Amino acid sequence: MTEQRVSSRYADAILDTAKQDKLEDNVYEDFNYILNVINASKDFKTVLKSPIIYHWQKKNIFKDLFEEKISPLAFKFMLLLIDKKREALLDSIIKNYFAKYDELKNRLRVDVVSASDLD
Repeated sequence: MTEQRVSSRYADAILDTAKQDKLEDNVYEDFNYILNVINASKDFKTVLKSPIIYHWQKKNIFKDLFEEKISPLAFKFMLLLIDKKREALLDSIIKNYFAKYDELKNRLRVDVVSASDLD
């Protein structure tokens, strides 16, 4: 299965679960925070993709970084990804979640180019 297909399925699963509990906004905010951590730390990206680091070590790293800062649903989802050996897809899953969330909320992302600064 391709990375995109797998990421899309995991994003569907977490969005469906979040919608059942009316937590899709919370998960969106949590994923935004997690994506910022991924983008800010080259070392964290390396940990996600490293086959050398044991899964229990990755779980401990995730607990230290995220357990107190994100919702229990998002945290359990990340631990599930580690259990399924899909943590390397975390950024792709989050981006898929954002796209599905925007579709759910009828939002369209656009880039605005302007000759002068906008207020």
